[in-house]
Amino acid sequence: MKKISLIFLVIALIIIAGCQSKTPQAMQETTTTTLPQVKVVDTGNDKVDENSQAANSNIVEIDMTAKKFEFNPSTITVNKGDKVKIKITSTDVNHGIAIPDYGISQKVDVGKTENIEFVADKSGEFTFFCNVFCGSGHKEMKGNLIVR
Repeated sequence: MKKISLIFLVIALIIIAGCQSKTPQAMQETTTTTLPQVKVVDTGNDKVDENSQAANSNIVEIDMTAKKFEFNPSTITVNKGDKVKIKITSTDVNHGIAIPDYGISQKVDVGKTENIEFVADKSGEFTFFCNVFCGSGHKEMKGNLIVR
């Protein structure tokens, strides 16, 4: 009888410990992940024009989220001449996005969505980052814009 009671007690402790290993916030974070949307709109500009970079350009639309301490997607790849439209939403606290090489600095309030538009007229890799202090991991909140 004592062995059965002891086994029952051990099983009950294991179940209780397992239930407490995830907080409600951690459970919510794992169930609300969504994939970012990147959409390329063909403008029909297939002709090469030596005088205009926009001749081969498309419109690239990106749905981005900002949350502690990451951007999703964290890498954006576009072609030189593309018109880039980023629709960025902050999901947890106030954030921001800065792309200094393109003169972009935008605050994004929690729960709000901001639209950013620019023409990718410089080739290279450019770092973007959160420009609104958002907590202890703020310095690591970065991403890359790759313009081919």
